[in-house]
Amino acid sequence: MSRHLSVRLGARLVGTLAQDRHGSLSFTYDPVWMAENDATPLSLSMPFGGNPFGDRAVKSFFGGYLPDSSRVRREIAKFFKISPNSTYQMLGAIGRDCAGALSLWSEDSSVVPDERSLPAFAPLDEEGLAEAFAELRHRPLLAGPRRLRLSLAGAQSKTAVYVTDHGEIALPQDDYPSSHIVKPELDGYFASIASIEYFCLELARRVGLRVPAAQYGTAGGTPYLLVERFDRLRRDDGRIERVHQEDFCQALGISSDRKYEREGGPGLVQCFEVAEKLRRPARERLRLLDLALFNFLIGNGDAHGKNFSILYSPSGPELAPVYDVVSTLVYEEDERQGLDPRMAMRVGKQYDARRVGPGDWQVLADRATLSWPGIRKRLGDMRTAIGTIAPRLEEELAAGAVVTPVLHRAVELILRRGESVRSRHGLDHAR
Repeated sequence: MSRHLSVRLGARLVGTLAQDRHGSLSFTYDPVWMAENDATPLSLSMPFGGNPFGDRAVKSFFGGYLPDSSRVRREIAKFFKISPNSTYQMLGAIGRDCAGALSLWSEDSSVVPDERSLPAFAPLDEEGLAEAFAELRHRPLLAGPRRLRLSLAGAQSKTAVYVTDHGEIALPQDDYPSSHIVKPELDGYFASIASIEYFCLELARRVGLRVPAAQYGTAGGTPYLLVERFDRLRRDDGRIERVHQEDFCQALGISSDRKYEREGGPGLVQCFEVAEKLRRPARERLRLLDLALFNFLIGNGDAHGKNFSILYSPSGPELAPVYDVVSTLVYEEDERQGLDPRMAMRVGKQYDARRVGPGDWQVLADRATLSWPGIRKRLGDMRTAIGTIAPRLEEELAAGAVVTPVLHRAVELILRRGESVRSRHGLDHAR
């Protein structure tokens, strides 16, 4: 005997996820779906021609929708009385609101996603939001009956919410799609991370990268970051439409537990190969290069394969906007954090950003079919832009009470990184 979950994109059935009596998983595309004119595979790693797919491919793709943190998995499993190590059981419990348009449903479910005429949500005032943050400490993602059955990858404390047309934050109910992700600072381990991520997102926007709308706020004294989901579209009537997406680990068939390059995860060369398969390869490769340069310049040491994604927009697959972009320099500086200072993806042969030089970029250029002079020009332009914009942005945020001593130190380190890169790469002579 085997067990099955229906896999949907929006309201459309696209296939079946099965687990056999030995615990092995398989996925089979629905033939009706494959016959549709607008049908597309769920992943670059699972093309229609490979149907059906076995345990390894299925766990690499579907497992990518589950939280990375083992602690979060254990807490969710405890709540639902399931095994934290069972991809099938975890998806069955919290897979109704995954990243993108994908959702998983038991075959006996009477609910069909996205057919509700009106949004279903419970508004939260500041006190209610603070209570929700407190509940997150022992109920990750706020997963549970009638509230959310959602799956969000990553290790940071967060949950998905619905923001009304009037800007009111609410908890979606009865599996209604969320529109935003909220990330509160709960454990105090990475002090001021909400303000630092907000700063980095706004800095990315001002140097020309595509960035989702974000807000910084506090509730009950707890700082939080509210980010609009790039994998959602808001219709004119206020309803939320899901948009399919997958991260680069999923696209390459690499398990989430190997998201770092030194552990077998994607490197920049593989990322550029993925970009080559998107709708407008030349444009997407330049966007990917700019994102890689930005991460390098601000010291985002955690830019791993799950922090790059493909968005399957109505016009075709493209690189998703910037997300989870945080300068880790200030935390690397604090020895108490015990943070690994190596970059998630190497440049050339270097994982240590402080030792990256022109020769390393040349190695990347050769392997990824890029131009080192072109890289150098974009690196110099972006370094100059960051050096000009970052101090002004900090002043603006200080006026809005966003700046903290930790954020101020983070900005100092970003500017210092820029000066180091300028000197090491001879960017004064790059024109």
